[in-house]
Amino acid sequence: MIIGVKDKALTERFALHEASRIYKYLQDEKNETILSIAKFFDWRIRETKQTPYPFAIHFTNYLRNATRGRLVHYPEWKIGNRQLHKGEVYVSKREVCRLLQEEVKKYIEDIARKGISTIPQNVQEAIEEIKSGFMKIKPQLSEFDAKVKAKESEYPPCIRKFLDRAVEGQHLSHTERFTLVTYLLHQGVSIDGIVNVFANVADFREKKTRYQVEHLAGLKGSQAKYKPYNCSSLKTHGVCPNPIDPICPIINNPLTYHLISQEKQRKKKDSETKGMRGPIRL
Repeated sequence: MIIGVKDKALTERFALHEASRIYKYLQDEKNETILSIAKFFDWRIRETKQTPYPFAIHFTNYLRNATRGRLVHYPEWKIGNRQLHKGEVYVSKREVCRLLQEEVKKYIEDIARKGISTIPQNVQEAIEEIKSGFMKIKPQLSEFDAKVKAKESEYPPCIRKFLDRAVEGQHLSHTERFTLVTYLLHQGVSIDGIVNVFANVADFREKKTRYQVEHLAGLKGSQAKYKPYNCSSLKTHGVCPNPIDPICPIINNPLTYHLISQEKQRKKKDSETKGMRGPIRL
């Protein structure tokens, strides 16, 4: 049905949702099951029976997936920061499941790109219904996607971390959710877009999530518009990733991160422009 709709955005969302769901299931599977699934994708992988890295993956399989999606933004996934021995990267069970999530996502997307020759009429009718419903909400989803893509390089490390985990369906504490939602609201992301961020989280309840987001936006309850916790509070709650970042030590709240980043970029651009002008000739 997804193939029949022929919409890249829907295909990507479906693939991410299914891959995130499989990631959760894999973490409860036995090691031999994980090995079997990895070998289905032609991985060169073996069980080490060592703690905390029970799996060793050939570096080519590791790189193919660690450089996809959001993993590429995290230093801990860079191969230079990994334990590498004789061409193998040692990983934990959670990490191998996360790498398989990327493999599954690409597998689904590849199948969708191949298409299908014929579609039965009764299935086509269901496809049209799905397509009609998706097209009604696509502008709102596209709005969120555009904002995330355009602003992602300027988001502070803590917000990027919270956002990635939410999209991947991982649990976020109250402090992390509050900070992520209030930050996105101040960035102008729509209520629908923010609600959709949490769609893959295990305890997601759309009605409840929508009410909470609207409350933080000042549309419910006291009608006060909240802002993210200050950096000091995030450190107190133990959710600041403590990155090696030149901007973080000079800000008090995540909301000002992108302003400093933009200012630094502007100064750098001005400096490069002046350098290109050369001496003035009279």
